[in-house]
Amino acid sequence: LLAHRRYRTSPDFMPDGFIMPAYRVTGAIAIAFFVLIYLSLFLAPDTRYPAILGLVWLLVFGGICLWKHREDSALV
Repeated sequence: LLAHRRYRTSPDFMPDGFIMPAYRVTGAIAIAFFVLIYLSLFLAPDTRYPAILGLVWLLVFGGICLWKHREDSALV
């Protein structure tokens, strides 16, 4: 959904292709729904540990990706 928003504002966007109706509103609602579902994992004790591990994985993997992207852009 975030990639779609970014694509709509990019020069690669083809306005004669498929246009998702009300993409700004429906995309925001869908993202809020996904966040709500993820936050609900913290309510039950048996899903709290996997939810925390998911956050740790996101921080580690995201940090590595950002670090490598910064390193790659420095070479250009």
